[in-house]
Amino acid sequence: ATEGSSLATAVVSATVRDARRGAIEAVVEGHARAANDASHLATAELGALAAAAHEAVAGIPDAVRRRR
Repeated sequence: ATEGSSLATAVVSATVRDARRGAIEAVVEGHARAANDASHLATAELGALAAAAHEAVAGIPDAVRRRR
């Protein structure tokens, strides 16, 4: 981030469990950063959070396939 700007970083973890047994099938993580001007820190935070959540969720199908 440059002077007068804000930088937000987010990490989201999700656990996929077997519906019947409750056993952990996979753990996925998403990471993201977002920058905005300093007066819009909340916008940068929400952007980073949304991108990290999207990355984590997008990784679920591959993680489940690897377990099978």
